[in-house]
Amino acid sequence: MRNSLCERADCFRINIVITEVADGGNLDLVLATVDRHIHRMDLVNIATALHRLAKLSAASSNNQARLRSHPVLTTVMGFAYAHLANLEVTTSPMCQALTNIAWAVATINVAHVPLLSLLLGLASNRVRWFKPFELCSLLWAFVKLGQCAESVMQRVNRMFGLVAENMRLRMDQFSLKDLLRVGWAFNATRSGHHSFLLCLADRMMRLVGQATCADIGRVAGVLSDAGIHQERIAHELARVATLRQGSFSPHDLQRLLCYFGDSNFFHEEFLLGTAVALQTMPLQPSQVVTTFEAMTRTMPQNPGTNAALVMLLPNFTPALVNLCPKRFLQIVRAAATCFGQQRCVGQLRPENHGEGLPSNPNFGRSTPDQIRAFFLAAQQVATFHLPAFSWHELAELVKAFIEAQVGVDTGAFQAVVQHVAQCVANVDTPTLLALLRSLLEVGSANCTVLAQPLFVEAMKRHENMPTHLLVALSDVCDSSLWLHHWPDGLSPEYLQNSIQAWGQIAPPQQSESTAGRLHENAVLGGLGTTTANGLDDMAAHPHSCQGSCQEQAGNCSLSRAGLNPERNADSSYLSDGQVVEDGSADVILWASTLGTGSNTISWSLLRL
Repeated sequence: MRNSLCERADCFRINIVITEVADGGNLDLVLATVDRHIHRMDLVNIATALHRLAKLSAASSNNQARLRSHPVLTTVMGFAYAHLANLEVTTSPMCQALTNIAWAVATINVAHVPLLSLLLGLASNRVRWFKPFELCSLLWAFVKLGQCAESVMQRVNRMFGLVAENMRLRMDQFSLKDLLRVGWAFNATRSGHHSFLLCLADRMMRLVGQATCADIGRVAGVLSDAGIHQERIAHELARVATLRQGSFSPHDLQRLLCYFGDSNFFHEEFLLGTAVALQTMPLQPSQVVTTFEAMTRTMPQNPGTNAALVMLLPNFTPALVNLCPKRFLQIVRAAATCFGQQRCVGQLRPENHGEGLPSNPNFGRSTPDQIRAFFLAAQQVATFHLPAFSWHELAELVKAFIEAQVGVDTGAFQAVVQHVAQCVANVDTPTLLALLRSLLEVGSANCTVLAQPLFVEAMKRHENMPTHLLVALSDVCDSSLWLHHWPDGLSPEYLQNSIQAWGQIAPPQQSESTAGRLHENAVLGGLGTTTANGLDDMAAHPHSCQGSCQEQAGNCSLSRAGLNPERNADSSYLSDGQVVEDGSADVILWASTLGTGSNTISWSLLRL
């Protein structure tokens, strides 16, 4: 009995010595002290020594590397294994010692598989004895150790199952910080237990009202990683966060925005409050992209979303030059989704809105100065990133600028399209068709000119296109003239002539008796050639154009181009000209720009 008391007193003094030496911050001195007393240490001393060594080396990777290769650490871990093996047959829980040893080994990052296996077995049998903070530290340690030694991950997952069962019975003992650490550990192991994580989320919602702003952000992060996206939880987080948005850091606001976006949850008051708060906060380039995408993810065209982003655009615009090409494209696409007109072929004129055409609340509205400045700056930045974009990304970029309806006649936008045209042979066919459709959506002479090289390339490929791409190309050619083809696409002859006309491609020489279709420049009546301004006048007065065309074509009636009258008898105006039919041959008349230098429009006749 006396010897036992003396041994306990000796171990108590050793603990004090180790602690006092470690407080001095000298790693070598602590190693020497531990080496001197190692043979008289009990399990508590071993745990204290490992814990102090881990804390001293945690801040320096060099110290950790030096510690891992030091012989004293190997000796200490050997003694730890021996003491833990003896503990297995005793009734003492020794939970703090187990926690300290596991935390220290994980912090030092030593994959000692025998020791880890022994720790897992002992901890699994004593889960109910661990205090909340001890259990949280233990879970963190086993996550880290499991990543170092995959051979024990199955036993780690088994222990997490036991922890889930035990915590359900005493969830109210855990603080919000404890629950966050437990949630992080379960998410890191990807071990399932979704029902337990739902219980964890319910408990966190009861405590979130008194949480700090940083903890509210962490709650959003844990719930997002756990895949818990419930409206009631998102609504409670938004309610609590809205009360003190000015106290959040940009990182925590982003966590909330991303969680709401992933949950498809929209809260206008929180969104506007976030915009006000972020106006005074410095943001890193990556934070700009994350914030922009998160704010536009759920309801990008909602007036509240628009108002929030317009407030932030003066802060976001200067950051464009600091973004890498990938992030730059992300933010431009998000802005186009939010502010863009999103017009489709067939919406070339505002008055042409018809049944089945997509509607956008932004259509026809004037563009605020902040939005114009953003997209004009984006076009300038885009010219520097052109070589870094893939062809698919270039198509997305052009479509975004067209949706925005800002600066489509600027030199920067033309440079983007011309970059595609210079290497158009490398563009895959679906991307080529997407670019053609986007350019023709604008309905401007400049964009028609920019599309001509793409039509030339389409002409080279159309004979080898599969059916679905031929139908898509027919859609581009026909719908841009406000017509509608049959489900199987245009006839080969009409499709070829349409591409030739758009691309200003000279047709092959054929005799008049040939059954094929001929495309030739013609002067009808007093039309001859006209300027781009004249074309706008014609588009504004389609009936006057119709009269001239009909008079010069022998008062023929309007019908759909390239289609047999028996197949379709209704008529419609073209965006840039008229379609006429004289019973024996169909005739298409439209305008296409010859060049940007003179802005001259050539009226062309297509005999069918």
